[in-house]
Formats: sequence, C-alpha cells, structure tokens
Amino acid sequence: MPRNIEIKARIEDPAGTEALVRSLADSGPELLTQEDVFFQVPRGRLKLRLLDRGGELIAYDALSRWVDAGRGEEMPAEAFLDLFRVPLDPATRQGAGLEYAVRSAPGEVAMRVSGCAWARYYQEHHPRVGYMLACSMDEASYRQANPRIRMQRTTTLMEGGSHCDFRIYALPEEGSVK
Repeated sequence: MPRNIEIKARIEDPAGTEALVRSLADSGPELLTQEDVFFQVPRGRLKLRLLDRGGELIAYDALSRWVDAGRGEEMPAEAFLDLFRVPLDPATRQGAGLEYAVRSAPGEVAMRVSGCAWARYYQEHHPRVGYMLACSMDEASYRQANPRIRMQRTTTLMEGGSHCDFRIYALPEEGSVK
C-alpha cells in the first residue's frame, strides 16, 4: 500500500535540498495543492484539508494529547468531562466544528449536537463510512482516557438523525457511595 511520509523542517538551502532529494527519488516531484481550513476549537484543533482530489478532516484534540503524552495515569474523570463543558464561540455559536447545547452535572455531561463538520463532510464525500470512521470509536476513545467513562447515544447526524445526543458520565469509583 502506498504511503506518504511528511517531514516538516526548516532548511537553509532550498535549491540544494531540492537537488539532493531529486537525486534520491525514483520519480517526481509531484506537486500537491492543498488548502487547510482550521476551525476554532477550545480544546484541540479541527482542520479540513482540501486537496485537488478531495479532502480530509483531521482532528487534534485534548484527549489525544493526554493519551499520547505517555502520562502513565488515567485522566481524572472530571477533567475528562470538562473537555465537553466548553463554551460556544459567541460569534459563531459553534465549538470544535460542532453546533451544540450542553447540560452538565457533577460526573455527567449531556450534549445535543445539531450540526457537525464531520457529518457534513462525510455525508457529502463518503456517506457509507462516516459513522464507522468518525463516531463508532467515541466510547472506546473515552475509556482509553479513563476506564470509568461511559457514553450513551441513541441517534447521530452521521446516521441520518436530526441530531446527536450524547450522555457522557463517569462510573463511581470502587468503594464510593453514590
């Protein structure tokens, strides 16, 4: 399977570097024109990369940074739930590429998502795989940050629903009384 390797580096001699790369390459160069559109995300980044031959949606979020940092401990449940207790941008009424409303209580967050950049992209470009690629792994990702995190959802925009309804909550710690 063909695979790209992307390296970002500052170079002092662009012409010399290009000559060196040409001597190492089997063919090319191939020019890829892309435009990156960044969405304002309070905790993370959402980037829509537009290419000549389509596009891709790339998410960089606080949860991934926590897990990838190799901290060795689970993310505290309330810290995890705080990732969803983010205020909407007052100008756009959006956050993380989502249009949503949030209700919050200790140990629990409920979200009603009425608009989603992911759903719009996949419905337009890849309608049959959107849920599988973007939604189906939500709870598993949450449990990676903290095994006590659970999620309930009965409908999604990706599957044709009018909204996504999330209930994200933490199970009580062993030995605690709820």
